[in-house]
Amino acid sequence: MSREGEVPRRFHELLATAEPEDSESLEGHFHMDIPLILAKEFTGFRHDESNAALEGTPFEELSELKTGGAWWKPWK
Repeated sequence: MSREGEVPRRFHELLATAEPEDSESLEGHFHMDIPLILAKEFTGFRHDESNAALEGTPFEELSELKTGGAWWKPWK
C-alpha cells in the first residue's frame, strides 16, 4: 500500500486493529472502514448512520431542470 502526505495518528492504530480480509467476525472493523471512522471523528457524523442532531432538519428536494431539446443540443 502506498501513501503520500501525513495520515492522522489514529490511522495506524485503526490499521493495526483491522480484521483480516478473510475474517467472518462482524465485531471489528475492516480496512474499508478506516476512512469512514476517521471521517466521523473529524466531522462528527457518518454517512450510513442516523444522527439525532440532523433529525427534523429541513432539506429541499432538488429537481432536474428540463430543457426544451435534447441534452446533446444545448443550443436548442
